[in-house]
Amino acid sequence: LRKETGIVAAAPPMPVALIKSIPVPIGLIRSFRDAVSADGDAPKEGWGIAAVNATKTELTGKGVIVALLDTGIDATHAAFKGVELIRQNFTKEADDDNDGHGTHCAGTFFGRDVDGHRIGIARGVSKALIGKVIGKNGGSTEQIVKAIAWVQSSGAQVISMSLGLDFIAYQKMLQTDYGMKEQQAISFALVGYRDNVRLFDKISNVTSSNGAILN
Repeated sequence: LRKETGIVAAAPPMPVALIKSIPVPIGLIRSFRDAVSADGDAPKEGWGIAAVNATKTELTGKGVIVALLDTGIDATHAAFKGVELIRQNFTKEADDDNDGHGTHCAGTFFGRDVDGHRIGIARGVSKALIGKVIGKNGGSTEQIVKAIAWVQSSGAQVISMSLGLDFIAYQKMLQTDYGMKEQQAISFALVGYRDNVRLFDKISNVTSSNGAILN
C-alpha cells in the first residue's frame, strides 16, 4: 500500500487514550506553594502561566485560528465567552464533553480570564476548532487522522492534542479479537505502534508545510 502512488503513509487503526494527570502529594508541588498567597486567596494566574513564561510576551494568540482534539468542550464555560467555537464530533457519543479533559485543556490553551484570574496561555484567541475524538471508551488513530484533516482544511494554524497511543489495549485487542498468542500480539502491536508514529510524523510534516503547528 505504501508503494502506491499518492500514499503518504499507512498504518493500522490503533486505540488512543487520554494522558491523564497523576495525583501527587501537595508537598511535592513547589509551584503550588508559590502560587497561593499567605491569606489563602486564589492566585491571579495559574502557576503554569509563569512556568512557560507566558507573562513575558506580548503575544496573545489574537488572529490565530487554533484547534483542540480531545474529549470535546463545555461551550458554556465562562472561560470561552466571546470565543467562536466550531465543533465536530468524530465519536458515536453526544457532542458534549463528558469527561472534562477537553474543557480543561482548552482552558489552559486559550481560556479567557475568569473572575479576574488568568487560566489561559493564548487568551487572545477568538476562534477555535474543537474536534471530539475521545469518548468514554477511548478512541482510535483513525478518528485522529480524520480530525486533523478537518481542522487543517478549516484553517487551523495550531493543533493541540493531549493523547497517547494505547499499546496495551492494542495488544489485548489482537489477542481477544484475532486470537493471537501473547508474543505474536506483542510483535504485531509493536509494528502497529511504529507505523502509527511514522504516520503522525508524516502528517505533522505535511501540516507544518501548510503553515500549521501540530503539538
